Amino acid sequence: SGDTMSESQVLEILLLTILTEKDEVERTSALVFLEEHGASLVFDLTRLRKVFFVLDNVLGSPADGQPMTYTLKSQVLVTYTTLL
Repeated sequence: SGDTMSESQVLEILLLTILTEKDEVERTSALVFLEEHGASLVFDLTRLRKVFFVLDNVLGSPADGQPMTYTLKSQVLVTYTTLL
């Protein structure tokens, strides 16, 4: 049906949220969703590279100069490990 978003659209929205969202709860939720649905969303190397690129960026650069909280950082690492 035309209503459902494709996996690639869902993945794009999740990655954008993880990368740019100011609200940590939203970012963490997106990471958890990605972790739980990784098998259906990240099923080829191109997507996996894209996800890891985003996660690496999140780990490497604090949003707006704010230090990353332990909760967010640990969820990034859990998501990363789950997708490996």
